[in-house]
Amino acid sequence: MAAGHAVLLFAGVALVILQCGKLVSTGYAIRWITTRGQDFKVLLEASGEDFSEQLHWELLERTDARSVRPFGVMEYRLFRLSSRLNAWMGRLIRLARALLFDFMSLGLASMVFLYLASAPMLSGYAGRGVRPVAVVSAVLLVAQLVALYAEACVSYVRLGSYGMAWHDVKNYSKLRKVSPYVTEIKTLAGAGLYSLGSGAFILYFTAAHGGRFTGLRVSGTTFAGSLRDLLSCSYYSFTTVFTADSPGPVSAGARLAVVSIVTQAVCALVLAFSTFALYVVPHAQAPAAPQPPEPDPPPQPEPDPDPVPVPDAGPAMRPGSVFLIGAVAGAVTAAVIRSALAGRSRPKARRLSGRSGGYRSGTS
Repeated sequence: MAAGHAVLLFAGVALVILQCGKLVSTGYAIRWITTRGQDFKVLLEASGEDFSEQLHWELLERTDARSVRPFGVMEYRLFRLSSRLNAWMGRLIRLARALLFDFMSLGLASMVFLYLASAPMLSGYAGRGVRPVAVVSAVLLVAQLVALYAEACVSYVRLGSYGMAWHDVKNYSKLRKVSPYVTEIKTLAGAGLYSLGSGAFILYFTAAHGGRFTGLRVSGTTFAGSLRDLLSCSYYSFTTVFTADSPGPVSAGARLAVVSIVTQAVCALVLAFSTFALYVVPHAQAPAAPQPPEPDPPPQPEPDPDPVPVPDAGPAMRPGSVFLIGAVAGAVTAAVIRSALAGRSRPKARRLSGRSGGYRSGTS
């Protein structure tokens, strides 16, 4: 029992360290996008059909991507090192990067750790020290996703894309085999699934450790029972993200759990509108088809000595303007949905409060 507790505690501390490293790396990446992203975009677009993975690394070197601690943008220095070693060592480095420093793998590891620290049949291993580490890991889990959305939005403003430079960068060169919008949508879908999964495990952890909800209570003491509780938490994570129908938080910890899910939902909504604008605006601003030349107009009389100046037409919408439109539209839509559904949730709360027993089961 003590050995299992020590292993779980050590794994949690190692996970928190890796999460902190990834969060710091994302912050450095945002700074690099702001300062050198435009230079990288120009070099990438000039690469044409000569683009290759080696050229990609060279472009990153020329734009000082090594300043993104600790391993560069999307850890390109690890990939470059793996290409210089023998085949087995190269595969080992790539596997270690995928398991220990990839955004999605760290998120999944944090969700598993939250479950191990909450499941009743593992309570003997999750003794003193494990719960605080799990709380820190949950906070970093949400912070990582918010940082990813911030990185994507900054990249969109600076580069007109949030996939360029790390998500299938070959799709953004002149030799495009796949539309870059497919890459953007895949990235957005992955972030959305991350939000739903992290919300479910955060609700489960909170309810298992004293968080009180009017519509959710975990009571399974077996593995099958814990899975049923997780299904209920997944349901409330889904409804909180898409319909603002939360499980009714009562305690402070429960409110914080719901706020973390709502924050991720708003970020995802803003990013979804920005992705839509990324696809629509360039097509809406496409130049019209050329028209046949018109005959020369007849000569006009001399203009007045002091003609009234006519202001020039404004420049075309920039990516930052499109992102601002997406951000405003996303925030307004989220506010309208939540305000519209607030009235529907209040009568339900009154009905719940009128029942005896205080709480109802969270099984969906």
